[in-house]
Amino acid sequence: MKVVINTRYGGFDLSHEAVLKYAEKRGLSVTFEAVPTAGYIYNIINSSGEKKSFNPNIDIARDDQVLIQVIEELGVEQSSTKYCDLKIIEIPYHIKWHINSNDGGKEWIAEEHRTWD
Repeated sequence: MKVVINTRYGGFDLSHEAVLKYAEKRGLSVTFEAVPTAGYIYNIINSSGEKKSFNPNIDIARDDQVLIQVIEELGVEQSSTKYCDLKIIEIPYHIKWHINSNDGGKEWIAEEHRTWD
């Protein structure tokens, strides 16, 4: 199984080009607005013409096969932003996993373990 993480301090993010390619491959109708201090704001337009906010950094699962395909096709450098360096990690399919990060946003994959409080 392949999973995308950010290996740089700054937090997970996708380049504008990667977001648009992802939307195209998924058949999503996406609009966007450039915001000088925040990059882009995205919306999905559904079949009835209604706008729904779309945050690729939250709304796309890190093991989404279309996301993996986009990153492999564009390359890590072109899919990343100046604040992140994406990396595709391969883990065994039977592992229950989650993404951990430190305060700076650098991420790693950890195996799920049982805990009790």
